[in-house]
Amino acid sequence: MLDQVEALKWVKENIEYFGGNPSKVTIFGESAGATSVALHLLSPLSKDLFHQAIAESGVDLSPFAIQSISSSLRYAKELAQKLDCVTSDHDAMVACIREKKDTDIQTASESIRFVFIDDFRWEPVVDKNFLHDNPRNLRAKGDFKNVKLMIGFTSQEGSTLLSFMMKSSFGLAESVENGVSPSVFKDFIRKLAHARNSEKENADLIADALEFMYTPWPDNSDEYALRSQLVDLLGDYICFAPSHEVADIHSKYAPVYMYEFAHRSVKASIDPEWMGIDHFENVLYDFGIPLLPSLSSNYDAADKNVSSFIMAVYANFAKTGDPTPQPVSGVTWERYNSSHRAYLRVDVNPKMAASFSPRRMAFWNDCYPKLAQVKFDTSHDMVSGAIAGVVMAIIFIFY
Repeated sequence: MLDQVEALKWVKENIEYFGGNPSKVTIFGESAGATSVALHLLSPLSKDLFHQAIAESGVDLSPFAIQSISSSLRYAKELAQKLDCVTSDHDAMVACIREKKDTDIQTASESIRFVFIDDFRWEPVVDKNFLHDNPRNLRAKGDFKNVKLMIGFTSQEGSTLLSFMMKSSFGLAESVENGVSPSVFKDFIRKLAHARNSEKENADLIADALEFMYTPWPDNSDEYALRSQLVDLLGDYICFAPSHEVADIHSKYAPVYMYEFAHRSVKASIDPEWMGIDHFENVLYDFGIPLLPSLSSNYDAADKNVSSFIMAVYANFAKTGDPTPQPVSGVTWERYNSSHRAYLRVDVNPKMAASFSPRRMAFWNDCYPKLAQVKFDTSHDMVSGAIAGVVMAIIFIFY
């Protein structure tokens, strides 16, 4: 993040010599790049270094945007041990690591095992320098840059993580290629709830609520439908719900434009069809890869039209702050606000829509926090835990 600040300073000081305008800088990124973009909105070190932002498949409230100090120290110490550096003295540890070859550091880093629930190996932390507080507190205080913001995501963000989390995070041996069995569906949800919530009673309650929310009624034994629901669950958790929460807050202060990338290439997509339009699927279109003469045979006319559209609205946004100052492909991109929640659905025929999966968004952004804060009187056993969990979950879902 500090390197990015220096790069932005360089742009501010030098971009006019390349024909650019230092008073009209737009930053954008995808995944970790998107959370980087969003964290710059919160950092005092990035003040006046950019004026608009685009975040694709991640925001500052995404669970992988930052990590705790304890997690970062654990990863740093494990890296140091693999590089034969001391860990008892932090200054000496950092100095030792800095003396190592970049390739040795990279190799050692990649050998560190991690179990993704809320964080990966290396993420920013609240250091009181780049980031003065956690993103949720900063958002609640309105302590962020009121710049125009575009937020995007793909239709099946969660499919990329499902296999990894099934095996590496939760130790479930079942492959997802042929669907997910009802028993593994339940196990996955329960393990996710308990991994994210330290209080057993709350975790049980949340697991019951998640199972109720994502069971594909009435096809609750359909293994393909169960897999699809887990894809939605993970997408909601890591991307969709945080994106909407940030958009709800940010749109009160500055224009927000939201979009769903919903185009899957017939010729170029290499992932299994069940994964749909997964994480990273949109990036090649941002940079016009389908239009390159050397690669154009890998894409059809629909792919090229989608890429041209994305580049046009990005260029419009960068130049004017409005993705469609003149209608592009017959659609005018409406601003997002917390009551209408308009978003653009980008496919071969882009069109405006409203309220992306509203019940699921309401669960994660309104219901889930309440479930996590329920207080239990463990001294009285009035109702069995499972029944109490289901009853409470239903009450809060329809609250």
